[in-house]
Amino acid sequence: MNIIGHKDILRSLVSISKFKNVPPLLFYGQFGIGKSTVALYFCGLCNPKQEEKIYKLIHPDIIFISVGELKPYGPRPENFDNLKNISIEQIRNLKIELQKPPIYAKKRFVIIMDADMLTIEAQNSLLKILEEYQTRTTFILITSNYLKIFPTILSRTLKISFKCLSFEEFLSYEYNWNYDIKLIYDISEGSIGIAKQLNEYPINDWLNILNEVRSVKQVLEILKTIQDSRDFMNFLRVFRFYYKKKYVQSSNEIYYKILKHSLEIEDLIKRYTSIEASLISLFSITLSGR
Repeated sequence: MNIIGHKDILRSLVSISKFKNVPPLLFYGQFGIGKSTVALYFCGLCNPKQEEKIYKLIHPDIIFISVGELKPYGPRPENFDNLKNISIEQIRNLKIELQKPPIYAKKRFVIIMDADMLTIEAQNSLLKILEEYQTRTTFILITSNYLKIFPTILSRTLKISFKCLSFEEFLSYEYNWNYDIKLIYDISEGSIGIAKQLNEYPINDWLNILNEVRSVKQVLEILKTIQDSRDFMNFLRVFRFYYKKKYVQSSNEIYYKILKHSLEIEDLIKRYTSIEASLISLFSITLSGR
């Protein structure tokens, strides 16, 4: 398995794999930096000679819980649809599966993708499962937003923080980039998953538009290039990159206002706010600073 970066984490996981009882693991960090791939690598460490089935996602003792389509390997689409959560029914079905003995492995593994998408009821149910099945099952919770997970669940986990890739690590990933690799690295902030998304967007057009914006009317023109929440999220990434270069040296105060507000809007996007209203409110800061 080819894993880019995270060398310190991989070394730690080799040690953890030797524990008699592995506590629930929490893999957290930015979307698209390899958390799910490392989770599969860890399962392979704990089950030598069974790696091929694990990496091909056909091992019967590796259970995945996810929102929508199961796709542990990138690029995996970000989920902004709060109607698609991990339901209590999925956790109830998990409990039924955990009552059966493993087929090949000494211990069963449960990998919960996007664990922050567990409903309140599902988190309550999962908490009981963690307490009841921990000695027979290794749980790996993967998230880009651990603050949405119950503190009572977090307190039972061994937390492993994933950092963004360095530029040198990013360079080692072979891909057909449509843009200068340093540009797409900077905008994605070192996330290969996000960079792959951005690769399909009109980054240069957006940068040119941002350079010309002088009025709300021009802001509304941008909406013609944005179709949905995922488009808007990637536009926000280009937006932050542009204004960081523009303001971070001459006016940190304006840039940090822009950064704070854009991050607030990202959170609102995930709750189905109006894209048009969000865009206008965001640009109101930049226009007032001209």
